[in-house]
Amino acid sequence: MRKAGVLLEVLGEVGAREAPAGLAERVASTTPLDDPEDAGSLIRHLNDAGAAGQAHALARRAAALAPLDRPEAVGELLEGMHRVAAQDQAVELARRAALRAPPHDQRGVGHLLHSLKEAGTPEAVAILAERTAGSAAPVTDPAPLAVLLRGVYAVEAHDQAEALAGRGAGDAPLEDLDAVLRPSAVRPGGDG
Repeated sequence: MRKAGVLLEVLGEVGAREAPAGLAERVASTTPLDDPEDAGSLIRHLNDAGAAGQAHALARRAAALAPLDRPEAVGELLEGMHRVAAQDQAVELARRAALRAPPHDQRGVGHLLHSLKEAGTPEAVAILAERTAGSAAPVTDPAPLAVLLRGVYAVEAHDQAEALAGRGAGDAPLEDLDAVLRPSAVRPGGDG
């Protein structure tokens, strides 16, 4: 998918007129949506190439059909939609993600919460924070839990953050405290 985005950019750079429009139409209507992060990138590429209509068409397809099993990738898709002002599509995807994102991916959900907040979808933020706090997902690694806690706290879901903190304090294994103490390991977007 990324290659199509690069091709769109190059076609625009070399002054091709009809080829980018045809490619943009094909991309918007036939691109597989199996990787939400790639779909978000392609939405941005389409928009940057002057194909805003096709970017929105792809955003509509992605909002309805993109898989939700990788919350961090769904967050990237949301960011792509938000960047091209595809707000209706972002709201639809946010609703789906809030209801179906797997709460056991604590690091991914922490990132997704941040993306939901940035996309201006407070209802989805509240639903996902509540689902996550009430989840019975095991706390097997303190570092992803720390990312999730920061994400929940950053969206001002303080009761949910308190519930998660209680679970973490009682259940998190303590073998790798260095991972928790590294600041980049516990911030959405950190490299740890």
